[in-house]
Amino acid sequence: MRSVPPNPDKWAMPGGLVEVGETLEAAAIREIREETSLHIQRPKFMRYIEIIQNDAQGHTQFHYVLGVFVAHAPAGTAIAGDDAADVGWFTLEEISDLNCTARTLELTSESRRVLFGNDEQANVDLSN
Repeated sequence: MRSVPPNPDKWAMPGGLVEVGETLEAAAIREIREETSLHIQRPKFMRYIEIIQNDAQGHTQFHYVLGVFVAHAPAGTAIAGDDAADVGWFTLEEISDLNCTARTLELTSESRRVLFGNDEQANVDLSN
């Protein structure tokens, strides 16, 4: 759950800004570690998303380009850190009932298809 704007108190995927000189993959690994204490391995790029939010007068408040990655954390316990107010594991059905950011359910469904295909596999091989 996010603790800072935009979208405080809403559930969302972990993420954040890319530091100068940092690759997108390295940023994904760092952000997951900072926000959840988990160490992911070999994140795979899934897609880009643009989020543009305007105020009531039509002026752009912010414009984010998100690089969405999927990954496997082989071990560890997720603990909220950095700008995360909380961290949790949910089924797709549970997510649809949560107060989430606009794209969270869509990205979760898509991520599961990338990781598992149509199967409900427990173990994931991301070595390819």
